[in-house]
Amino acid sequence: MASTISPGSRCTTRVKATHSFLEWEIDGYSGLPGAEQQATRSPVMEAAGHRWQMSLYPGGTGSSTHRPRSRRHVALFLNYCGEEELRVKFHWTLVNQAAGKQHLVKEATTVMFGKCTDGVNMRQGDECFVESDQMADESNGWWTNDRVVIRLDLTVFGDPASTVSVDEGSWEPPKTWQRDMNQVLDELPWFDHPAETPTSTEVGAEAAKMGGLATDCVINVTTGSVGGLANGKDVMSRGRSFAVHRLVLCARSPYLRGLFSSPMLEAQSGVVNETEIEPDVFEQMLCWVYTDTLGEGVVEVMGEHLLMASNKYGCDGLKLVCELALCETLTVENVAARLVLGEQAEADQLKEDALDYIAPRAAKVMASKGWQDVIAYGGATLVSEVLALLAGAPSVGSGGGGGGQDFSPSQDGPTPVPVRKRSADEAGLAPHTSQRRLSLSNGGANAVGAGAG
Repeated sequence: MASTISPGSRCTTRVKATHSFLEWEIDGYSGLPGAEQQATRSPVMEAAGHRWQMSLYPGGTGSSTHRPRSRRHVALFLNYCGEEELRVKFHWTLVNQAAGKQHLVKEATTVMFGKCTDGVNMRQGDECFVESDQMADESNGWWTNDRVVIRLDLTVFGDPASTVSVDEGSWEPPKTWQRDMNQVLDELPWFDHPAETPTSTEVGAEAAKMGGLATDCVINVTTGSVGGLANGKDVMSRGRSFAVHRLVLCARSPYLRGLFSSPMLEAQSGVVNETEIEPDVFEQMLCWVYTDTLGEGVVEVMGEHLLMASNKYGCDGLKLVCELALCETLTVENVAARLVLGEQAEADQLKEDALDYIAPRAAKVMASKGWQDVIAYGGATLVSEVLALLAGAPSVGSGGGGGGQDFSPSQDGPTPVPVRKRSADEAGLAPHTSQRRLSLSNGGANAVGAGAG
């Protein structure tokens, strides 16, 4: 059966509401006719685009079967003097003229006014507006110096008006890439190795058998160096194997694309041994490779390690996310370490922000333990840049990967500081959806805990 996408329609309905008021001031209220059913009417006034008139019965409208109490009340009505049907919401206010006294505000009501016929205006109001005795009591402040002020607030509702538009091109298929890849991630056979577990091609072949989901290569990630013999086989101290898809890796990582495109052993066997990155860190990098997202809190826990890993494997988006987070959490204790990290990971923004942070705090930074890391790293170039910055000279160019031994990120509690930064949208940071992203083991969290900061 052939399927087609037909144009859709969109409807918008609006009801116009016009707000206005009428105010009737009566001087010499005591002189109004006070007998029952005797009305005093205001002049015809205009409000909300229509004509209105108020009718006041100081002596009430007389008793009736349904409102027998009306004989003891002042009655007040609103007369509609128009030629069309209206839906109106209104409420009365008897204005209090004494300081510190309350106005008498009646509850709002919504009614329909019909067409005026034969000169008789349709009216709506209240036969029991206020008790006559209360009205006459000057202590209430409503009838003061023989003056009464009545206000009417009203809203006139127009007829609903609808507009319909045909939308021929706005429908798009649902974007399911991240959902589908998250499902793949959750089903991939990734498993830990205890001590004295065979590695290299033997583990790769075993993992490939378990793979399913068309996995065609394996990455063995170890925390220690691969070497030594146990029962005649190479062993790893602790590690994790990841059965993955060569095509996905090649599309997302220039490093792995070059590796699998070369005549090296890894390209022939489909097995890659990684000994420089923690398994937990590598797992999170793979989550980014497959879905372009990270789990909540992952950057805070292992941002420094992920920066180094993403720089090695060429995952530029992940590198930018980590660099942004590290720039936002510089402190006196960690800024020197992150200056070195920016040099090692070729993270120019991190290095530049670290130098800017150090400038007004140089004495405190140089007295910190983190500064000793700069010295131990052999960062003569970095020291020169900091000194040049303090002397007011332009710093030496950033980037360049600085040489020296591997550097372990420092452990500090983050204190947010105002630094120049790029937006999260620019960095492409997105919320997590994969269950695998939340499965950091206790050992893994401890192993990368130094990256918090």
